[in-house]
Amino acid sequence: MKQLVKYDFLVHTWGAILSVFILIPIGYAVNLPPISTYIIVLVTSIITLFYYDTRANANHFLVSLPISKSSIVKSRYQSVIIFALCILIYQWIIGHVLPPFFEASNYVYSWKEIMILASLSALIAAIVIPFFYLFRSFIIAAVCVLIIVFITTFYLLGALITVLSMEDQDMIIFNDLDPGFVLLVEKHIPVQPFLILPLVSIVILYVSIAVSTQLFSKKDI
Repeated sequence: MKQLVKYDFLVHTWGAILSVFILIPIGYAVNLPPISTYIIVLVTSIITLFYYDTRANANHFLVSLPISKSSIVKSRYQSVIIFALCILIYQWIIGHVLPPFFEASNYVYSWKEIMILASLSALIAAIVIPFFYLFRSFIIAAVCVLIIVFITTFYLLGALITVLSMEDQDMIIFNDLDPGFVLLVEKHIPVQPFLILPLVSIVILYVSIAVSTQLFSKKDI
């Protein structure tokens, strides 16, 4: 299992990983909204992971090893979640280190944003990954994911604008939307939101792993 997790990280290539760690400080320096940056990086990383898998025919190699298909699927989820948490911690550090040097006004994560984004990482992985086991074509799976991201972003922006009472503003500044995530969660989960949200996301992630395992087991590699 440990070797599979290590493989999943390496399959991104060092260039892709380094580009993420370079782009995040640049994002803070030019005042990009960190939460939006985080979501884009995570979704892009998942798509990239499966792109390299498809390009290298990684599944053909993995199924030839004395490893169960269940372990292969779980390793995908583990690597995505670990990578997501590393990016989250890295963003938190950069958010505290860079502003004094660049006079940036980015929204710096509190523990509430960290809980939300950690839960969101699980939910994104739970929704996105099964598509790459459902379809044989990487392109079809990627297009479906991008459509879901577009639709979700559209409705999420509307919800954030509403919860922040920005409807009457002539211009919406995206960096000003970040504080709305906490308000949005507290609005829709009024009782213990930062306990219920992680628990729900873990349950959904567990169901997603089970679904992906079934899809991969039935897939003709």
